[in-house]
This record gives sequence, C-alpha cells and structure tokens, in this order.
Amino acid sequence: MKIAAAYAAARMWSLFFLALTLACVTLSLLVNPYRLLPIYVTIPGLNDVQPALYYFPGPTRLFDLANRQFDTLIFGSSRVVYGIDPLSPHLRLYGKVYNSGLLGGQMLEIEKMSEHALANQRHLRLVLLGIDIATFDKTQEGRLLALNQEYGKSSRELFRVYGGLVLDLRAVGEAIVSSALRRDARSFRLDGLGIPDPLAAPQAYPEILNKPSGPRAIAPYARFEPSQAMLAAFSRMIDRYRQRHIEVRVFLTPAQFHFRGSTAERIRREIAQVIPYWDFDYPNSVTDEPELFIGAGHFSTRVGDLILARVLSGTGAAVPADFGAYVTQHDIEQHLQRIEERFERAEPSTEQQLP
Repeated sequence: MKIAAAYAAARMWSLFFLALTLACVTLSLLVNPYRLLPIYVTIPGLNDVQPALYYFPGPTRLFDLANRQFDTLIFGSSRVVYGIDPLSPHLRLYGKVYNSGLLGGQMLEIEKMSEHALANQRHLRLVLLGIDIATFDKTQEGRLLALNQEYGKSSRELFRVYGGLVLDLRAVGEAIVSSALRRDARSFRLDGLGIPDPLAAPQAYPEILNKPSGPRAIAPYARFEPSQAMLAAFSRMIDRYRQRHIEVRVFLTPAQFHFRGSTAERIRREIAQVIPYWDFDYPNSVTDEPELFIGAGHFSTRVGDLILARVLSGTGAAVPADFGAYVTQHDIEQHLQRIEERFERAEPSTEQQLP
C-alpha cells in the first residue's frame, strides 16, 4: 500500500510539473518577448509592451525583418526611431511600413541592417533613409558590430541561434507586468516605432529630456572627422537599392542644434554626389520651436510628419516654407551658401561647430 501511495503521489507531482511546464512554454510562445517567432499576435495587457526588445534592439530588428514582409522600410539613427511613425497618414499609400532605425546607429551598422533587409524582403518598394551628420563620425569606425555574423540570415537560421530566447521567463514576466501595469516601459511597437512617446512619458527618458533644450541647447556630440569608410557604405547602400529597382529617398534629420563647418559641408557635398536629398538640418521655423523636439537632439513625430510630407510630396507639401531644402549635386554650393546665411542670422548657441 505504501508503495502504491508513493507511486500515486509521484505520478501526481509529475503530472503537475508537466502541466506547469506546458503552461510556461505556452505562455512564453504566446508572449513571444523578443518577437523571434514568425507568427506574432498582440494581446493588449499581455504582450503589447515588451521591455526586452529595447534592451535587445539589434536582434529585434533582425527578427522582424526576417520574419515579416514590408513594402516600405525606414532606416536611420535614434532620431528616426522616435520621430518617424509608420502609421503616419503620409505613409498610407506605401503599403506595410516598418521603422528599422537603430539606437545610436552609425552608417556601417545601418548598411549591414539594410543588407539584412535586402536578403529577406521580397516586396520592398521604397526606402526612407534619415541620417544626420554624426552618422559619418570617424571615431565610430572601430565600434564592434556585435551582430556581424547574423546579418543576412533567414528566419530559420536566426532561430537556430537565438531560439532559447523564446523561453526567457524573465523577459516573459517583464512583458506581462509592463503590458498590464507599467505602460511607460520602453519598447518597440510592432511596426518598429520606439515607445512610449518621449513627450507623453518624459519620466521614461531622463537621459534625453533632462538635458538642456530650446535655442540654447548644447550639442551632445564631440568634434569629429568624416569617415571615408562610412561615406563609402552610404554610397554602396544607394547602389544596391538602384540595382534592385527600389526607390530611395534620403533626408538629413533636424534637431535643435545644427552641425556647421567644413566637416558638415564636406559630408553634405559627398551625399549630394551620390543622390539628391532633403536637408532639414539648419535653423528654420520648425527647429525654433522647442516643444516640437525631444530634448536637444531628437525630433517628435509631429516633426516627423512634416518631414514625411516634404519628402514624399515635395515642394507642394503643406509645411512651413523654410522647412526642408531639396539638394542636388548641381546646386549644393548654392545650398551651402544659403544655410550659411541662416547660421549667421541665428543665435550662435544653436549650432555645433565642427572642424
């Protein structure tokens, strides 16, 4: 009798732990905290806020671009991550849109992510590339690209490497708690936009919003020389899009400070030699409004909508007339002269003087 009772108890506990394990696995698969699985369902209050994505941003972009298909992709740095909304009304005619911006992204890294997208995306028609002068900072050339071996891999190949993350119970728990209670936890929306909106939840971004802002903002970048390697990476990106017959539109992103000097001029000239672009990085009526910006160095989605209107609709867009200048290799010198005049009229503290 004792043996039978012990066997029954052991069987009961085994079934309990099996059921518990199955429940944890099922919950993990449902929450999918790193969006590693190709099938993803958003359940408000359960997995619509996933902090693990923010602390694991590079692989998150890899997974999303390998698992899903898009018609339009947005590339750039953290300015793009928070400022260009794939749900903007100006993008409604451009199919499925995904924000592939990288936090702290420099051009070599952006090129790698672009190559990964080209290896996995079959229906890509339009690329919006939002860059800034600091994207070509030579001091960033030696920065280790931790995902260098992962770019270009398919969904199945990435799963072989990262599959264990699906069962990361800590990330699962953070997603559930944040979705239910901590709505201001940092994450990425399903379409790639950084959330929450920094202007709506400033407490989530102390390192950005506690810095000086307004017309006397201090630029958060040190002086640097332009990187020839990054300029070459930019040129390769544009060539690859052209080879694939993918339309690409390039723009220099705005902030409340502006890069000025020989380095900035050289980078602007180099970009113009590769492709015409829209320049928003100079004193204008939009950059003069601090409430439209996230600290000194990032712009809000309100500014992003103005950028999209200009970039996608040209001079006929309903935006302030002085916001955005279309630049080609034929008029780059006139453009540099015009914005230099604007710099001279603006407060000196609104610029970042480069060598």
